[in-house]
Amino acid sequence: MVFFTCNACGESVKKIQVEKHVSNCRNCECLSCIDCGKDF
Repeated sequence: MVFFTCNACGESVKKIQVEKHVSNCRNCECLSCIDCGKDF
């Protein structure tokens, strides 16, 4: 399962939860993939 870390609040979210998190986290500019380290 793919997880991402929010660069604004530090919360870890599953891939299926990314859209919901981005809409709820006001300072979320990008998410980092825990597996590869790339920012999205």
